[in-house]
Amino acid sequence: MLIVREGTEAVHLTAYDAMTGEGVWNYELSPTYKHYLSPVIVDDAVYMAQGPFERDGEVVTHCTVIRLDLATGEEVWTRTLDEPAASHAAYANDMLFVTRIHMYDGRTYISALDADTGNVVWSENIASEAYDMSCPVIIDGNVYVAVGANNAEYSYITRIICYDAETGDHIWATTQDDSYHVGWHVFAAGGDFMIPTVMSEETTFTAYDAATGDVTWSHTFGDVIEGTSSTDDTIVCTWTSNPFAGTEDYDMHIGLFDIATRRFVETYTESMPGSDYWVSSWMPALAGDSIVVCLGAKLMCYN
Repeated sequence: MLIVREGTEAVHLTAYDAMTGEGVWNYELSPTYKHYLSPVIVDDAVYMAQGPFERDGEVVTHCTVIRLDLATGEEVWTRTLDEPAASHAAYANDMLFVTRIHMYDGRTYISALDADTGNVVWSENIASEAYDMSCPVIIDGNVYVAVGANNAEYSYITRIICYDAETGDHIWATTQDDSYHVGWHVFAAGGDFMIPTVMSEETTFTAYDAATGDVTWSHTFGDVIEGTSSTDDTIVCTWTSNPFAGTEDYDMHIGLFDIATRRFVETYTESMPGSDYWVSSWMPALAGDSIVVCLGAKLMCYN
C-alpha cells in the first residue's frame, strides 16, 4: 500500500505492508509538494507525476515524472517536462500518459512516455485559458482527457478530446457548456467515458460514447462529489453536504451509484471534525469487495 504524506520539511511517498501496516520503504518527493497526485502501480513498478511545488520560496513550474521499483523504492528513471502535472498519470500498453497545465496562461498538454525508459513518445497541446483538467483514461487504444476552460465569451465550458494512444493523432473533440469544474477522476465504465463536472453546488455525471463522443446519458446530484472510483456497473462516490468545511464539523458520505438504474443502492455516513477536511484524500479505492478511503488521520475500510 502506497501513501503520499506531508512532513514538516518534505513530502514523502511511503510503502506499507498491507497486512501488518509496517513501513517498507520511503521516497522523498519534491519539498513542499503542492499537488497530491496518486501513484500508479503496474506489476513491479511505481509511476508518479509531480505538480508545482516550492523550493527556497520559489515556485518550480515543471513536471517531474518518476519510476520506482515497487519492492525497494529505488529510482529507476526520472523525466522532467515543461509545465507541472495537472492530474494523476495513467498507464496502458507500456506507455504512461501525463497531463500538464501552465500555471500562468492556462495552456494544457498531454504527453505519452515510454514506461520502460521515460522517453517522450508524443506530446499534444490541448487548450489555452484552462483552469483545470482531468486525469487521462484509456479505452480500446484511445486516450481521453477533459479540460475546464473559458470560451471566447469567457463562459465556463468543458472540452473533451480523444487521441490515438499510440500516435497522439486527434480523433474527436466535443464541448459541454455551463460546467465550472472538471473532476480529476474521469473513468471508463459500462463501455462509456464518464466525466464528473461541478456547477455551483451540484455535480453532473456525463457519459460519452467512447467511439463518437456523443452523450449517452447524464445525471445530476444535489451535492459536490469529491472523489470517484468505478467498476463496469457501479460508481463509488464520496461527498459532503458542507463543502470547504473549514473548522466546522461535517458529515462525509460514501455512496454506491448503480449505472444501469442511475440511483444510489447503498450509502455510508461518517461524522468528521472540520479540521480533517483539508487532509482527507476523498478518493475511494476499490480492493476486492471493499472500499478504502483516507479521511484525516484514519484509513477507513467498508465492505
